Amino acid sequence: MTQLSRWIQGQRQYHLLTQDKLAELMDVDVRTIRRWESGKSVPKYDSLSCLCMVFKISTDELWFVLSLPPTEGNKLSDIYADIHAWSARYWESKHIETP
Repeated sequence: MTQLSRWIQGQRQYHLLTQDKLAELMDVDVRTIRRWESGKSVPKYDSLSCLCMVFKISTDELWFVLSLPPTEGNKLSDIYADIHAWSARYWESKHIETP
């Protein structure tokens, strides 16, 4: 599992979405979501942009999070907490309130 696949799965679960519902929102097959979350494939840029819209974050925030070193734990709740903390620091560095 890659950092991106963990991020997708963590965001989906944080937003209380099933893989089926996320696939429906993005107009993709649920198998696509499963492959992304397992790390067997990687979303293309337009799909990443769509994920950002669904999860209500900017693409800048996504790139910032993905540029950070991988998290130590495997628990999704820990990964999301780390991402949330990194996100807050990113927006603070831009002198913008967290969206």
